[in-house]
Amino acid sequence: MWQDGRMKCPNCLSTRIIKNGRRRGKQLDEPNDDYLQQFVYFALPYLDALSWRYYLPFLIDYALRHATAEATPQSCLTVEGILSSLRPPDREPPRLSVLTAEQKSVIVDFLEVLAFDERSNYQDYAMQVLEEYWIS
Repeated sequence: MWQDGRMKCPNCLSTRIIKNGRRRGKQLDEPNDDYLQQFVYFALPYLDALSWRYYLPFLIDYALRHATAEATPQSCLTVEGILSSLRPPDREPPRLSVLTAEQKSVIVDFLEVLAFDERSNYQDYAMQVLEEYWIS
């Protein structure tokens, strides 16, 4: 779906990934676009499962907002880093296999938006990620 010229995944609500942005009573960071562009491509592989799941709603939102032809090179690397984090093989300790069925459904919805919307720059890569792990 497109809304105001941006991609929108109707079922990609951050509340479906995490219940809130708190851990042990402390507010966690809410990264902005500059933060994600600076760190996602190289740092995302080093996150543990809990941290990865925390950042997932921010990453999905970022990818949907930067998936069009107007994307900058920095945005392209960031979205590719996000898609790479959704590919098998799963890590040790696992990230992909600890997701709930609802969380997996959100990720499939997100990948389908990137794979099937003709305005997406990531159709081929998102389809590859879908076929490798998320659909059977």
